[in-house]
Amino acid sequence: MFNEILKKLMAEKNISNYRLAKDISVSNSTIANWLNGTAHPNNERLQKLSDYFAVPVDYLLGKTDIKNKPAENGGLTELEQKLLDTFRSLSETQQKALLYDLLNSDKK
Repeated sequence: MFNEILKKLMAEKNISNYRLAKDISVSNSTIANWLNGTAHPNNERLQKLSDYFAVPVDYLLGKTDIKNKPAENGGLTELEQKLLDTFRSLSETQQKALLYDLLNSDKK
């Protein structure tokens, strides 16, 4: 169940195994093992995944269908989530260029 949910979240956000591994500081083989169901993340890594995808841990574990974290627990608004999803879909070079443009827009 966890592996299917992880696959779905990665597909929805257009995140590669490599990108996810790099972003949450695990190996590519760890992500591969999670995706093929031969291993499961420990509690610390579940929390990293929860924060990364902005979903509750219970959603990752298939215990709930509620995908959005409550705002009082650091969840994102719909607009913030859309912005984050869009940003994550960009290459690292595109992300850096976008951040540069945003941070320097008042100087133009």
